[in-house]
Amino acid sequence: MDKSANPNNKNHKDLETKIKDYLVARDFYVETLTYHNVMKGKSAAAADRLKRIDKPTALAIRGEPGLLAIHRTKNIVFYVEPKTNGLKWRNCSIEVLPLIEHRRSKKKCLYVYWDTKSKFDGCIWADDLSSDDIMRVAIPERWSDQYDWIESRIESEFPGVDIEKGGSSGGSNDPYLLIAEYHIEEIMPKFPSVVDEMVESPESFDNWDID
Repeated sequence: MDKSANPNNKNHKDLETKIKDYLVARDFYVETLTYHNVMKGKSAAAADRLKRIDKPTALAIRGEPGLLAIHRTKNIVFYVEPKTNGLKWRNCSIEVLPLIEHRRSKKKCLYVYWDTKSKFDGCIWADDLSSDDIMRVAIPERWSDQYDWIESRIESEFPGVDIEKGGSSGGSNDPYLLIAEYHIEEIMPKFPSVVDEMVESPESFDNWDID
């Protein structure tokens, strides 16, 4: 995984700022939800401790999306998770367990991706990803005691996906999926166009669908 995905990284902050600015321009309230921002200051030590605990609740808190968008006049509410990539490999990586939880809880979470080398930017809803979109899923060695539990959740949500175990991600070391470089542009429209479509047709967004 890309170390530039660290929320304190300049590229990540720049992307977050671009996202916020566009949403505000489209009449959204925007709130920052990441635990390291919510817990900064007196709770910074607690935040540092939280990122070192490999338990389901700790992982769920760390995996909360970075931003919450609420439209000022229309019934539109959704989460946004900024993702950046500055490595030589152009594949997009996403932490897989939080993504699965967003899908299962029916949260509308929009992953906004920016490749700082190729300058490609796009986005995809968590619930739009399929097994066919995923090149592979990696479960780093850090999670070896939970391999079976993690693998079962991944296989249940994304049947048939290739799963690799072991090694290190070089970033958070949380389990992640990869979307291949050649496939990214096929499935990721531009962020402004997705937001514009929501604002122009709010009645078609986030409805009470029955599975």
